[in-house]
Amino acid sequence: MSHRNPIWLLTLVVLSLAIGMQAEDRAVCSNAALHGSYGLHAEGTVIGVGDFAAVGRFTFDGKGNLTAKLFVRVNGNNIEPPPFTGTYSVSPDCIVTDT
Repeated sequence: MSHRNPIWLLTLVVLSLAIGMQAEDRAVCSNAALHGSYGLHAEGTVIGVGDFAAVGRFTFDGKGNLTAKLFVRVNGNNIEPPPFTGTYSVSPDCIVTDT
């Protein structure tokens, strides 16, 4: 069995946890409301993969672009997924979505 699929699944789980946050409390939100770097710490168990722990940093530029770097440990093995980039948008009611 390839380790690639569980690693990407884990990365998607961690990203979902991190990006599920809302932008700062404001009357009307926008992409500009979410800027700067935010840390992430997660741990748990993924069915079929095992125990994991992850730390990472997500950086939002205030213009709809994000970069991220994660460090993951699965079943005692360190895994360093490559840095990744994406886009995000913040709706007027402060809901964040990303790709």
